[in-house]
Amino acid sequence: GLNTRFGDYGGGLSSSDYPSDYVTTEPSSEIKIDSKTGDIDFDGSYTYSQYEADTNACIASMGSGCVSGGTAWRRILPIPMVDCSGKSGGVTSFTVQKIGCFFLLQKAPTNNSGTPA
Repeated sequence: GLNTRFGDYGGGLSSSDYPSDYVTTEPSSEIKIDSKTGDIDFDGSYTYSQYEADTNACIASMGSGCVSGGTAWRRILPIPMVDCSGKSGGVTSFTVQKIGCFFLLQKAPTNNSGTPA
């Protein structure tokens, strides 16, 4: 699961198969999306710049706060970008247009409450 990147294991997943990231720091407050407006509430307490610096420090010297047995950059998710226009129905093939890399800022929700981002 996504949350293995933060050292959160369940459902038979293990750190030997799915190591966490070196850096598991999350923002101080959970990021939320307003269900009516779509506005994102983020306190800015932990950013990609900090993650990048922390990860580079782990790579250089396994500095303080680095997860033992972790792997660098696990929180960067390469996601294929496809053109969905004109597609519908069961089995559909898509051509990958580009790859987008996204930073997983916090753990994914483990339920469908819809409140956390």
